[in-house]
Amino acid sequence: MHSTSGDAELKIETGGTAVLNTNTSVTLWTPSGNVVLAQNKITLNAVDEILLTCGKSSISVKSDGTIELSAGTKIVASVANSSVAVDAKKAAVAGPSVEVNAVGQAKIQGAIVKIN
Repeated sequence: MHSTSGDAELKIETGGTAVLNTNTSVTLWTPSGNVVLAQNKITLNAVDEILLTCGKSSISVKSDGTIELSAGTKIVASVANSSVAVDAKKAAVAGPSVEVNAVGQAKIQGAIVKIN
C-alpha cells in the first residue's frame, strides 16, 4: 500500500512494515498518551507511566514523580570522572570529590566501616 498527501508519504511494505516519510512532525495519539516526533526530538507523554524495557533492564517514569531504574546485573551513572555504580554485591560512588549531606541524621553503618 502507498499513500501520499501533501508532504507526507505512507508506505506499507512487504512483511507489514509501515514507513511514514514527512518533513514535518508526526504525532501518535491515544487517550492514555502520545508520541511526538518533531525537529530532532522525540517526546513521550503518558497519563500514568512511561516504561522502557530491553532484556532484563527497564526505566519507569511515573506520574507521581517516581523514576525507577532496574537492571539484571548493573546500573551505572557517570559524568566526566564521577560515577555511581550499583550491582548485586555493592554500591559504589567515585569522583574527585564526594559529599554526603543530610538535613537530619547522617548514618554510616556496616560490619566494617573504614575511614581513610
